[in-house]
Amino acid sequence: MKCCLCKKDCGKYGNNPAPVNCNPKARCCDNCNCKIVLPYRIKMTQSQKKEIKKVLNEVLNDKD
Repeated sequence: MKCCLCKKDCGKYGNNPAPVNCNPKARCCDNCNCKIVLPYRIKMTQSQKKEIKKVLNEVLNDKD
């Protein structure tokens, strides 16, 4: 099985590359998972937290 990101062998099972590649049949190697996919997921989580805090602040500070 080939890695959908670097095209190298990703072993028998590989890793889920979502959200970098959302094709349900796509797989990535351990290297791409560690260097690309996991950091991307962490960054998404951090930006989502910022957005949630922003919306909450707007809602809580709205004094109509």
